[in-house]
Formats: sequence, structure tokens, C-alpha cells
Amino acid sequence: MNQNTFIPELYEAVDARDVYKISEFLASDSTMIFANLEPVRGKMEISKFLTAFFQSIESIEHSGIEYWYTQDVCFVTGQVKYVRHDDFTLRVPFGVLLKLRGGLILEWHIFVDNSALYQ
Repeated sequence: MNQNTFIPELYEAVDARDVYKISEFLASDSTMIFANLEPVRGKMEISKFLTAFFQSIESIEHSGIEYWYTQDVCFVTGQVKYVRHDDFTLRVPFGVLLKLRGGLILEWHIFVDNSALYQ
């Protein structure tokens, strides 16, 4: 893992809604906690979750991304823009805590309030 490119490449894959590419960043036994949803466990289940989520929106775009590493932990902040299929747009700040193992994501905690997206 290259600390200079890991986060930019991860968010490039997320914004492209490329679940296959995102899965390459995940450990096989990884866990994702997206906002206040129940944890999703395992690379395959996370891929299924992301596929369904990406199908529910027209697009996603992250900007103003900043990130910091401390040993095997990375903290990421920025803005995320969601566009629904009816063109409703939501822009909100986000924070992410990544726990890494062997250069792969072991735990992916996403802190965002995107509740207005589904109202």
C-alpha cells in the first residue's frame, strides 16, 4: 500500500461506483459500518451492499478530501455529493475511519448524515 495513493485511488473507485475495484481494497474478513446502519461483514457482503447502494443513486462525488495516517489507522474527511435518480442533490460532510491490516481495509467506519437522501 502506498499511503500517498491509497485514499485517492479508493475514492476514485467509489466515485466511479466500481464495486470490483473497491473490493480490491478490502480484506476478506473486513467490516463496513455505514452511518447508523448495521455492520456489514465480509468482502462479498460489502460488495453486495455497495452494489445496491450505488443502484439507488444516480451518482456520488467526494471532494475536499484530507487524510491522515497513524500506524494502521487512517482518518479521512471531506464533502460528499449524492445525486438521486430524480436529480435531487445532497451535499454533506463526511468522516471515515479506516483500520488497515496488511495494506487492506479491515474496518471501514463511515460517518455521514445522508438521511435526507431517502426522505
